Amino acid sequence: MAPALKELRALHPLLGFELHTGNELASLTRRDADIAVRATKRPSQHLVGKHLGPIRVALFAAKNGGIERYADAEAGKAPWVAPDDALPEHPSVLWRKRHFPKVAPTYRVNSILTVMELISLGLGVGIVPLFLAKSAPNLVQLTDVLDECQTELWLLTHPESRHLRRLSTVYGHLSSTLSLN
Repeated sequence: MAPALKELRALHPLLGFELHTGNELASLTRRDADIAVRATKRPSQHLVGKHLGPIRVALFAAKNGGIERYADAEAGKAPWVAPDDALPEHPSVLWRKRHFPKVAPTYRVNSILTVMELISLGLGVGIVPLFLAKSAPNLVQLTDVLDECQTELWLLTHPESRHLRRLSTVYGHLSSTLSLN
């Protein structure tokens, strides 16, 4: 997102941006936000948007962190890093509970980026999106893509808002530059 905004700012220097990153859902209907980038399999029907691509994930550990194979995680040799209660229905949480029902995460954090950062530091294993893992050379992938954890990334807005000039400018730029593929 940041590179796309940097480019957009250069093209339209008078535009201002207010960004909110977090796990709380902002309501586009109540105008909590004008544009949202959401990870979801099915966006709300009352919103319009563009599918940006699939969010594929896998189980990761740190290189030289003592966990080198999925079997090490299965054997309980690794602490887990996982999303906290802010994301109780996150696909990675549901997968871990299904495949490792007795595991209680050692580290529970409020963002997927923090999951990746702690794993990269060698603090445990956890599920990370492949697009994020590309930027962390210290990670080693322990599993193939976990298809049952896949979700989708969407760029969304309210139908009535998309025709406002400033919003259509931002939405159009993000729509043409953001992609997970």
